[in-house]
Amino acid sequence: MKFRLAVTGIIVPLLVLAVVLAAIEVCYLARVIDRAEITQNALIEVDLIANAIHTLQHEAAAQKADDEAVILGKAQRGVDLLTDGLAALARADLSKSFGKALDPEYDTIRRDFNSATDRLRALMLEIARTTTELGTWHRP
Repeated sequence: MKFRLAVTGIIVPLLVLAVVLAAIEVCYLARVIDRAEITQNALIEVDLIANAIHTLQHEAAAQKADDEAVILGKAQRGVDLLTDGLAALARADLSKSFGKALDPEYDTIRRDFNSATDRLRALMLEIARTTTELGTWHRP
């Protein structure tokens, strides 16, 4: 009986200890599960953020390409105007003038070309008039 009491005296504390350890293990597992859920939620959020960043990068690249196309189109209209105007000057055509305005950042090209050809035309007319006067002045 003493042996039985001694065993019972050990078993009860061991059972209590086992119950306490089981409770601790359940709490630990609950924390691990909570952390796993938090980690899973964090991974989902990181994936959502990465997808959003990827989408924004593509949208920004498309917008950049559109903006560059607009800028190049504006610049090309200025280059085309100068090409056309210089071709006319090469043919000694001083009557070329551009009335349609270019985009504001390039319209000074058009205005300057028109001013230059106006000035050249006026100088040529002045030279022609002066040579005509000189020719009639020297005639007998």
